[in-house]
Amino acid sequence: MVTYHGNGNSGGSVPSDTNDFVRGDTVTVPSNCGNLVRSGYVFGGWNTQADGGGTHFNPTDTFQIDDSNFDLHAVWTQNPTYTVTNHANGADSGSVPTDGNNYEEGQNVTVLGNTGTLIRSGYGLIGSRVLDEHANSL
Repeated sequence: MVTYHGNGNSGGSVPSDTNDFVRGDTVTVPSNCGNLVRSGYVFGGWNTQADGGGTHFNPTDTFQIDDSNFDLHAVWTQNPTYTVTNHANGADSGSVPTDGNNYEEGQNVTVLGNTGTLIRSGYGLIGSRVLDEHANSL
């Protein structure tokens, strides 16, 4: 029998395989057919050890049974997170609003207002401009 473990999952269900295998039988590793989820993580396959230090298997990989029972643990890869940094852009006084949140890719971000009362002589603040990591200038 192959037993699958969610390894910290917060939802979904692990595959169920109640077949009685004998030494030498070939097993095909399933996909995430039970829609396992873990908050802040992406499913990344299966491993023979919960800490990921064993043999890694991707869905549709095969292996041969060498013992009658076999355990596979879900592998989780943490989602990258991003921060938002505001800049004064030549302001003479006031302070830049600080957003202390970490955002996952695709997550909506609310742009902070001028909570620090930024002032630049001769200019009015009309909004914020978003620059990504590839932008070179305004």
